[in-house]
Amino acid sequence: MALTGGEKLGPYEILSALGAGGMGEVYRARDARLGRDVALKVLPAEVASDPTRRQRFEIEARAIAALNHPNIVAVYDVGSESGVLYIVTELVEGETLVGAKAGLRKTIEIAVQIAGGLAAAHEAGIVHRDLKPSNIVLARDGRVKILDFGVAKVTPAIAAGAAITETITVNTRPGAVMGTVGYMSPEQVLGNSADHRSDIFSFGIILNELLTGKRAFQGATSVDTMQAILRQDPPLLPETVPVPVRQIVQHCLEKEPGNRFQSARDLAFALSAYAQGSSQSDLNTVLPAGSRTRRWRWSLLALPVAAALGALAGGYWLNPAAPPTYTGMLLGGPEVTMGPRLSPDGHILAFQAMVEGLTQVAVMRPETGDWTALTHQRERGFVLEMSWAADGSRIYYDRVTDVPRGVFSVPVLGGTEHLVLEDAMWPQALPDGSLLVTRLNADRRQQLYHFWPESGRMEAIALLTPNFYATVRASADGKRAFALGHPAGGGQAAQHLYAIDVASGSVRQLATGLPNDSAMQALALTRDGKSLLVSLVAGNMGKVAKLPIDGSGGARTLLTVSGHPEYIDSGPDESVYVDEHTTAMNSLRIKPASGRAQRDATIPVAQLPSPFHAAVLGDGREVFAKYAGGRSRLMVFDGTKEAAPLVNTTEETAGPVAPVGESEIAFLVGPEPRRTIAMATVRNGRITRRIGFDHGTINSLAATPDGKVLLCSAGGAVWRIPLTDGEPKRLRAGNAIALDAAGRNLFVQVIESPKTRLIRVPLDGGAEQEVPVQEPYHLSTNLIGPNAVGKDGQLVAPMLSPDAWSSPPYLIDLATGNVKRLRVEGFDFADYRFLGWGRDGEVVAAAFELRSAMWKFVPEKR
Repeated sequence: MALTGGEKLGPYEILSALGAGGMGEVYRARDARLGRDVALKVLPAEVASDPTRRQRFEIEARAIAALNHPNIVAVYDVGSESGVLYIVTELVEGETLVGAKAGLRKTIEIAVQIAGGLAAAHEAGIVHRDLKPSNIVLARDGRVKILDFGVAKVTPAIAAGAAITETITVNTRPGAVMGTVGYMSPEQVLGNSADHRSDIFSFGIILNELLTGKRAFQGATSVDTMQAILRQDPPLLPETVPVPVRQIVQHCLEKEPGNRFQSARDLAFALSAYAQGSSQSDLNTVLPAGSRTRRWRWSLLALPVAAALGALAGGYWLNPAAPPTYTGMLLGGPEVTMGPRLSPDGHILAFQAMVEGLTQVAVMRPETGDWTALTHQRERGFVLEMSWAADGSRIYYDRVTDVPRGVFSVPVLGGTEHLVLEDAMWPQALPDGSLLVTRLNADRRQQLYHFWPESGRMEAIALLTPNFYATVRASADGKRAFALGHPAGGGQAAQHLYAIDVASGSVRQLATGLPNDSAMQALALTRDGKSLLVSLVAGNMGKVAKLPIDGSGGARTLLTVSGHPEYIDSGPDESVYVDEHTTAMNSLRIKPASGRAQRDATIPVAQLPSPFHAAVLGDGREVFAKYAGGRSRLMVFDGTKEAAPLVNTTEETAGPVAPVGESEIAFLVGPEPRRTIAMATVRNGRITRRIGFDHGTINSLAATPDGKVLLCSAGGAVWRIPLTDGEPKRLRAGNAIALDAAGRNLFVQVIESPKTRLIRVPLDGGAEQEVPVQEPYHLSTNLIGPNAVGKDGQLVAPMLSPDAWSSPPYLIDLATGNVKRLRVEGFDFADYRFLGWGRDGEVVAAAFELRSAMWKFVPEKR
């Protein structure tokens, strides 16, 4: 159906034709309601007239509209008028990549943006299926936009002698060929099921073409081209293309999907590493392994001492000594594996295996990948940490729910699980049979202790560790230990690295040479006992660095990986074991009655500061912090367009966050440890007030409806901060808070043994009352949010059951304590770290989906 200027489809006035193709005609149109020009595409009659195809198209369009990524063209609307089906998208002024010519640096910049857009779509479960130069536009501002993402193309079947670039049949039935000849993957050519790795193959063809001006696969006919894709290797790239870039292209164009990059996020990382280091002679590109059975050589990032990592690590200064080159191998195990701990003799790897939604202790031989679970209990919580006995005969481990449930041991050959110490976690076995553990102290803070199982003797060590993520490692001789934390008895303090004399319990801070010790996430001791391995996390990537214990040198980077390495260990051959977490956060709006969820955004967890905080503004928009340029910035999301900074400042801004009345918001400002509460107007983001606060780390904020009083939890206590006049006043113990809609009752989450409690605190001075939360459910250690209490008296919060690792959403009746599971379509098994009530009775949520795998890196002999 051809349209002419002046015609209307719904609220859109046609201005001019832009082009036509297999997907129908495309027009420039005017949206009279919003006063903006858009691209309007009229879909073919075959789609509009077929109810099944039409429904599938509309579902896919809604999914793509929720992607909200700068490198994917935004979908604004889907509609129909007089039997005509149309889709309305962002109008991008620019040129497609057909015939594009650019220098190497610009080509890599374009490729990084394409890979970033693909990664966002793939993490949302969407595969493009027809990636080609004509579907990618380079806008005038230099931004790349991917078009026609995931929208079905239905055209007549291919005829003999068709052009190489013809788009042929498209649907998702196995055995149907779909895509564009010349840019198909082998699995598409064969009509097999094509997943996200098919897009990576198509990406490789595009990158090859950008680098050479020629197609990687072409023949006299379409059939010849498809045969080349199946059977021929791509031509070698010219010598002018740097080796790391050639390796990336070759890795994308592997015939077997399992041998390609396994995620577009890894692909984007490899390209970014080259782009950032191409001007430095000592910077090589990391190429991730493509399968669990094939090894790939990794050339690792080495940075000169004066080179700040910027977005990679927020400015770490690292020793310039060149690290070795490593060979990386992706280890076996179930779908989710983490926490590698190698046996004393170096032959057996213990790790956490996700078994039916709960982490258990498992072991494997790294060279084979064969594994077995040693523990099977499901009634005491999930496993968080493990430690080998000095003789390698047993493995000590913990079990955790909302609070530590205990330290246990199990024989490495299998057998009965034995309780060693109740209400403790994070065991580190010492050669004399004693253990270092952490427990909640009298102030409900995680503290380090030395425990002797035979006598029951226990001595406190004056070091507080981060809740649930205490990183402690002991030397092989048991004389020293190393931990991340801060001294007991202090107020708000930044995390640092400490050395502990085990015999005396004395603690001293170690100089790391890093500007921000809080960026350290995991520790391991090298087998010679002379150095610590530390993982550093910031921005989109993680690093493993080597730090001499005697202070003889600064941290030296060994590995750079995408994702978050939350556990690391070392082997006798100087190998490094790393688990790579690539968790994604989904920002959801949930209808409690139906369980249907709208996804506003999907963000890799590496882009989010930890711990995660969020809030819902009075107008329904969600606010949370996100890394931008290596710095934490509060961003506001409304589900319809790209996120925007909330606060008009160049300073770092972070959560916790809380609305103050209808027009202001409270948050934290400045570098870590953040001791200043700031307030800003929601309308223009201008900071109006700063409040100094030095009573401990601030975990949550809330404000009375009249905007006159701030409430916060900090340092294990709840505080009342008048905004007109007066000093902060301590109200009671507590770890997180939420206020009811009327502002009469404060609900306080108190993390303590034997279970986390929920306390109602009337602000008029009435008697406190515990909410009797229905057993066997416990509030999670994922803190309740400032918007957790609804107008109907229900609190929405993440909760735990003893047999689950994740914290799904529940509704708690605050009058009775009865709980009800909030089922969420498509996200029922995610870990929820923020829940709050939005407008019209919807629940705004941050749902985290865990992806984790283990790697072994072995240095090559020089």
